[in-house]
Amino acid sequence: MGKRIAAYLCLTAGLAGLALPLLPGIPLLIIGMALLGPNHPIRRTMARWIPRTRKRSKVPEEDDYKH
Repeated sequence: MGKRIAAYLCLTAGLAGLALPLLPGIPLLIIGMALLGPNHPIRRTMARWIPRTRKRSKVPEEDDYKH
């Protein structure tokens, strides 16, 4: 139970850290996800969401630009 509370605290602080410059958002999110474990519904949702967002935010290569 204590591990789950620590995970939720890290996730909450990580989300706040994405908007606030004083908190390290990404490391806290990673720690929170690691504490939740692989079978937690939040972690499974994030595991499906991250690859989709990486595909959408692909940086165009030089060949993609029309000169």
